[in-house]
Amino acid sequence: YKRQRLVCATATLGNDDEILDFVSSAIPYGTPGLVAIDAPLAVPNETGGRPCDRQVAAVFGRFQAGPYPANRRNLGRYGGLRGEAITRQLGFLGLRHDPDVACRVPSRQVVEVFPHPASISLFNLECTLKYKARQGRSYDLRWRELSRLQDHLTALANADPPLHLSSDVADLRIEGRRGRAFKEAEDLLDAVVCAYSAFYAWHHGPRGYAVYGSLEAPDGNAAEGHILVPITPAMWERIKVPRLLLLDRDGTLNRSLGHRPPNRPDEVQLLPGVGPRLRQYAALGWRLVIITNQGGIAFGYQTEAQAHATHRALLDALPVTVEASYLCPHH
Repeated sequence: YKRQRLVCATATLGNDDEILDFVSSAIPYGTPGLVAIDAPLAVPNETGGRPCDRQVAAVFGRFQAGPYPANRRNLGRYGGLRGEAITRQLGFLGLRHDPDVACRVPSRQVVEVFPHPASISLFNLECTLKYKARQGRSYDLRWRELSRLQDHLTALANADPPLHLSSDVADLRIEGRRGRAFKEAEDLLDAVVCAYSAFYAWHHGPRGYAVYGSLEAPDGNAAEGHILVPITPAMWERIKVPRLLLLDRDGTLNRSLGHRPPNRPDEVQLLPGVGPRLRQYAALGWRLVIITNQGGIAFGYQTEAQAHATHRALLDALPVTVEASYLCPHH
């Protein structure tokens, strides 16, 4: 992307060297860039599924957007762990595998994404679009569904952030394509969804995406595996489940100052690990509620206005939006 415009897109890359050359050309060494890949980039498990696969299935399964379980045994049957190999090579180019995308901060990162849940979120869909090859699906249906995806991508010109498609993507003719020609169109539009997913996450920061897989692992969960999904404000509401997490504030979310809580906004400091843990609960649909007793108001240590300003600073410091928060001024 450059100036909110798609400047280059292709679905004809073949081997790993071609992919790496494309990335190197688009993001020269030493310049910031965010690479989004629709493939398992870290698969530590020989069988079964990764935690991130199970979490995405739990949240997005109701929208028919859960992933297939990724494990080393199954991937070995389809040509090996290509995602891991590409990720290693991108690391030599200075692109680190890290799902924690800061808001509009230049970096060189690689993230794993998945276009199905991304499309559910970005386009407010009730279920996935049926353009993939499956038994019983006609080309008529697949043409219509892939054309719907193209229309949704075109409509991103009015989104936040906006994306203006290049003419080769916006004007791509879908109907009539079969076999390899259809697959190239499908891969091209899926790639735009993946790229925009990363752009959306970078533009909005942690409140604009969810990471499935633990953010608390020592290496930022790169070795465990992760899936980044862009989450719109409407999607945050749609994934919520009837589970409440009730949280105290001082000493639980933020540091206490000796024997007292922070009394001014500039004294608010989150405790280590609070942000990643809250993000994980929010990604799974939990409703977060903060309840705090600020007896300093009654004792005269701070005014009610100061207490509410400090509490507001705490809410702004959190990487998630809470369902509700309650402040008691009594002792």
